[in-house]
Amino acid sequence: RRSVDIKTQLRKNVEKIGEMIASEAKVKKSQDDLHSAEQALDKSLKDIRFSTEDTREDFSNTKDAYLVLGNMLSETTDLIENLFTEITAVQSIASQINLYSVNASLDIARGGIFPQSNRGALEDIKDLAAKKKKKTDEISILVIRCKNSTKLALDQASFCEERQEEAAESFGTTKEKLS
Repeated sequence: RRSVDIKTQLRKNVEKIGEMIASEAKVKKSQDDLHSAEQALDKSLKDIRFSTEDTREDFSNTKDAYLVLGNMLSETTDLIENLFTEITAVQSIASQINLYSVNASLDIARGGIFPQSNRGALEDIKDLAAKKKKKTDEISILVIRCKNSTKLALDQASFCEERQEEAAESFGTTKEKLS
């Protein structure tokens, strides 16, 4: 009987050892799973950090692009103001030329001839006409500069839009990774 009890006890001990070995294997698997999860978490955190840095850089690039656009628009505004100044000068010259022309026409109509005293007025008209041509040429240059500046500003606005889209996409990626 005692040998039966010892055998039974030995079987139970063997079963317990088997359970312990199985339990140890489960613990080892759990440790391996935990290690894999830690590695995956580390990778995810690195991805999020890089994604966050990309998003920050994209937003910074967008901000810089908009600052450049603001400067371009300011330059275009200055060019337009100069253009209006030059146009006003041409209008003033044209008014003076018209006034001299009207006076000369009246003198001719009254006297039938162009009086000698108005010869100086002819020189003034020539000078004013030369100034008008010069101002008209300056206006043409300003118009070309305005056109080019406006085109550059529009190109920059498109660039800003692209940077903004990249930043939004980058932000969306970061948001997904955090979810």
